[in-house]
Amino acid sequence: MIVFLYGPDAYRRSRKEKQLVAEYRKKHSALSVDFFDAAEGATWDDVRGAVKNRSLFDDKKLAIMNVRDGAVFVKEEIKWLKALAANPDETIFITADGAPLKPFAFLLAAPVHAQEFAELSGKALQIFVEVEAGQRGLKISGQGLAQLAAEYRGDMWGLMTEIDRLALSSVKDFVSEKSSPEDFISAIKKLAYGGGAGSLATLERALAHEDPAKIFNVLAAFTSGEKKRRMADYDAAIKFGTLDYESALTDFVL
Repeated sequence: MIVFLYGPDAYRRSRKEKQLVAEYRKKHSALSVDFFDAAEGATWDDVRGAVKNRSLFDDKKLAIMNVRDGAVFVKEEIKWLKALAANPDETIFITADGAPLKPFAFLLAAPVHAQEFAELSGKALQIFVEVEAGQRGLKISGQGLAQLAAEYRGDMWGLMTEIDRLALSSVKDFVSEKSSPEDFISAIKKLAYGGGAGSLATLERALAHEDPAKIFNVLAAFTSGEKKRRMADYDAAIKFGTLDYESALTDFVL
């Protein structure tokens, strides 16, 4: 049997792979899993050997081959792969960044179990973010969804890292029109895009009414580029206890 997971969204593709492996482990108590990556020099001979050479202690053997852009596909393997697809006793997962070349189009049809993971954008991306955030106990407004979707389009790993970070922080309602007054969001934007004495005054006013951790986490979501990297450094320092939120914010605006 062959499971073929393909598409540019490596985050969702990888998550699906992990889910399938976990399901396999539940079904087979002595499952042996071997991982191969074409980028690290793995070949189909390696995969073939792993599938065939099952030890006496293996209830089931599973080989996972990451072919990246599909360059590792060679016509000599077509016959073997087609036979493997129809064989329920041997299983491999194949993952790729895109659809296979025409000679390997059979990987997109039965009996191969194929699933595409295209890049999400627009409304589909916002819905995905909303669902993922909700599962983590984080509420995100329409404004926040649009902002995150625009900032991290094409970078699902970065997007999910940001959602996880927000969910683990004290912020539970990210850029919510209901709970965050507009002047607070305006202040955050001034801090994110401004600098100097004016920003310091803005920060002082914000600190007089809001929790420093909330200001820090919402501000981090509005930054990009070098400023986002600086916020990540501050975040690490705060977690290690070498800096507090207020000091980090003051250093940022100065």
